[in-house]
Amino acid sequence: SNLAAAFTLFDTLAIIRDEFINRAARSDLAGTRAFLLMDGCGGKIDDVSSSATAYAHRGALFSAQFGVTWNGVANPSVAGPANEAWLDELYAAILPGFDGGCYPGYWDAKIVDWPNLYYGGNFDRLVQAKAVYDPTDFFRFQRSIPLDPRG
Repeated sequence: SNLAAAFTLFDTLAIIRDEFINRAARSDLAGTRAFLLMDGCGGKIDDVSSSATAYAHRGALFSAQFGVTWNGVANPSVAGPANEAWLDELYAAILPGFDGGCYPGYWDAKIVDWPNLYYGGNFDRLVQAKAVYDPTDFFRFQRSIPLDPRG
């Protein structure tokens, strides 16, 4: 129900708040920064069917991007892994409160099921379009649509 979804959203936001507050007390993260960007969805975004374009998340309330920086810290070999571990812990804590989709503009190499999470039910159709419009795979990068989805 919408009421249950609202409680899940509030619970998730409380977890995010607590994780950011607790982060400030961690000595392995001293001098580093974390951020959260939230892009509102809804409105005109929802006027287009989720299967009409590559963007499958038309019904989302918002998208969220979490990030960390550790530029200029005294010991980047400690700060880098500590920040990545903090993000992993944050994702694990909040994942139940999200719909499971990922905004395709925020690439994350750790996401295993990226075709489904980024493109939802549109992935197979995008593979077909790739074969027609880019049969030599000229436009490729780490998470580009592949010519052969099996690898």
